[in-house]
Amino acid sequence: MASRRRLCLMLIGLAAVFAVSIVVNLVVNPWGAWPINLIPAKYRVIVQERVATPYLLRTARPNTILLGSSRVRFGMKIEQGLKDGIQNAALCGSHLPEIAKEVDLALRNPNLKRIIWGLEFYTFNSRDNVCSTETCARLDGDLGLKLTDNVLSEDTLAASYHMAMRAWKEKTSADAAVPVPWPDSYICYSFAHPHPPTLAGMDEVHRFREVANLPEYRYFDYSARQRQEFLQIVDRIRDAHVELLAFIPPLTEFELEMLRQTGRWADFEDWKRFLAQHINYVDFSGYNRISHTDRLFIDAWHMEPAVGATIMRRLLGDPPPRCPDAAIVLDSALTVTADNVDQIMALQERRKREATAEPNAYSRMVAAAIIKRYGNNFTPAPALSASR
Repeated sequence: MASRRRLCLMLIGLAAVFAVSIVVNLVVNPWGAWPINLIPAKYRVIVQERVATPYLLRTARPNTILLGSSRVRFGMKIEQGLKDGIQNAALCGSHLPEIAKEVDLALRNPNLKRIIWGLEFYTFNSRDNVCSTETCARLDGDLGLKLTDNVLSEDTLAASYHMAMRAWKEKTSADAAVPVPWPDSYICYSFAHPHPPTLAGMDEVHRFREVANLPEYRYFDYSARQRQEFLQIVDRIRDAHVELLAFIPPLTEFELEMLRQTGRWADFEDWKRFLAQHINYVDFSGYNRISHTDRLFIDAWHMEPAVGATIMRRLLGDPPPRCPDAAIVLDSALTVTADNVDQIMALQERRKREATAEPNAYSRMVAAAIIKRYGNNFTPAPALSASR
């Protein structure tokens, strides 16, 4: 009898804990899935962006959406995911089918005025152009997954606890406290005091590991299907009368060398020409000042948040930050249109020839990384652009 009573009490206790967890997750709303704002959104910290972003796209009403890969997610940092009317909807490792669904959701927002899109060459690879099953289910509005994510998840309960504690202590990070776009004074402060790690601060072993993990370009398939999918997304944005501000993020000279030494430079240029035929964009990539200023990158792939903040101000037409590192970023910007693309490509080709005339630290390390990845008998892949 006593054991039965003990079992009943245990079950009641378990049910009570379960019920409290559900209520906490609903009330705190750490992923922004519900129109509940009991705890201010300024205390939210988006860690799992592939969980939170689809829900925020449905519930928030920003005037500006940021799209792209982890370069935009980390480089145009918004810890809460949404602040001052700007939502960072970039997904790490994003692909065009995912971006297409994000755009479809974003265009339902009557307050949307503009989309800032960090364009990525890698998303035009047909060999790796998939929509993550769970991400697409969330973007499509799967109710079962929504309940699992926002009510029944242990990760959500942990996020709710941390968000509630930040609100109770009235605690936010310095980056989360400043307005978006970042003020020029804070951008310059961030340039001078970057959060570790930075590419410049890495030792040779760590730097080589980063370079060896750069995106795969050797078996890249730059196909017409991806180009058509991109144009369909652009058409939907234009049909909705939403402004599109497109840019190509800065690349380190390590990644530029990976493109060049694996035989993909002609395709990279062809991609830029294709873009210019259909949209205007600002190009921060290429063998320019920023590409070999290692302190402006987190690692071999991602720009520092101060770089992204400078780019955002440039795209929005805000006054530029007045500090030397911001000048490096802005001096590297090239506005590309259908009318000037030939001149821009010629300029970038000349800069490439000058930068690669003699072996240097970037080219040597990439060559070593390529041998590690493909072996000593590696030969560059033939360019695809000439035949497509």
